[in-house]
Amino acid sequence: MKIKKLYLFSIIFLISSCGFIEPDIKDYMKCGYVAGQLQQDQAVDEITNAMQIYIQENRISINSLYLSAISQSVQDDLGLYSLGRTGKLNILLEVYNSSTCQSMHKQGKVTMNMYN
Repeated sequence: MKIKKLYLFSIIFLISSCGFIEPDIKDYMKCGYVAGQLQQDQAVDEITNAMQIYIQENRISINSLYLSAISQSVQDDLGLYSLGRTGKLNILLEVYNSSTCQSMHKQGKVTMNMYN
């Protein structure tokens, strides 16, 4: 699973500099991060493929500094640091099941029961 996460983030890392961060890239990274945390491997693959297509079609380039900023921003936005297991799981499920992530991974919704 860590290899898939690394692959997802390395796609952006390998692309060279840009003057701003595309909001859609942050959405792809957030959904990919959440899918990885929930161990939804097929969803990670779908999101990675969708992000690759988006990057190619829009000729987006991002350097490693921006990649790091996006990654930190995603983790800060999720705010999982101070939460217990149930709180983290609730947030992860909410993001994973959002319409934004659903449109990227096309895997359907997951429920709390799947993780008990």
